[in-house]
Amino acid sequence: MVKLTLVIAVLGLGTLPVLVYQSVVNRLYPRGSHWLPPLWHKLACAMIGVRVVVHGRPIRRGPCLFAANHLSWLDIPVLGSRIHGSFIAKSEVNDWGVFGAMARLQRTVFVNRERRSESRSQVADLLARFNRRENVILFAEGTSTDGLRTKPFKSALFGVAEAAARASDARLYVQPVTLAYTRINNMPLVRAHRPRLAWIGDMDLLPHFLDVLNIGRVTAVIQFHEPIPVTADMDRKTLARRAEAAVARGLDAANARRVDDRRGQARSAGDTPA
Repeated sequence: MVKLTLVIAVLGLGTLPVLVYQSVVNRLYPRGSHWLPPLWHKLACAMIGVRVVVHGRPIRRGPCLFAANHLSWLDIPVLGSRIHGSFIAKSEVNDWGVFGAMARLQRTVFVNRERRSESRSQVADLLARFNRRENVILFAEGTSTDGLRTKPFKSALFGVAEAAARASDARLYVQPVTLAYTRINNMPLVRAHRPRLAWIGDMDLLPHFLDVLNIGRVTAVIQFHEPIPVTADMDRKTLARRAEAAVARGLDAANARRVDDRRGQARSAGDTPA
């Protein structure tokens, strides 16, 4: 209860000025809205008790579509603490109270998979962002998993990259990103504890959030893989397959403990967001 009270107090006090600032900047100067969210996400990770270890470097010559695997709501502050960019999320997130408000202020792209009539405007929004050299973060499986292995990447979600290569003036890259949770309280994560971190199925958000707070210290490992330059002759299925293969290899290596989860490769890779 002490930890819960402290987390709610600190994040609550820290979130209010962030919401006000982002609301004003998003309207007056959208390009200046990218630097504050990573700081908030770092604060959230610290308060929740997540230590982030980074291998590789996020690309710096954007725009970039970061294609990651997905395990939990926890992925958002973990990846958000290391990448300057907006997330692509399902439309339901827009209705998640304070979480939805924060997602909107980070200029999240909400995708309604039930209404194909909206897909054209969503693609146009993403193309405009790529033309402004902004980054976008995609959970390419289209759902969350238990983190043991990746699910097939949805090639339809890469359609915007295919379209951008033909319509955008900026050179677009797709960078595969593997995310794995490897330790709890500095002990290797065992299979029985995965449901406590992975948010899958019909789990309610609040009970799962409280359970994660009660776990203790969590280690998250991010692996930034080699960026894929998107060319006009590259189709979305090829992009999805290449990104999925890189992420799957990284996840297998992390689960087999072939990736150092105590120290990243380079300090600058983790301390400076893309």
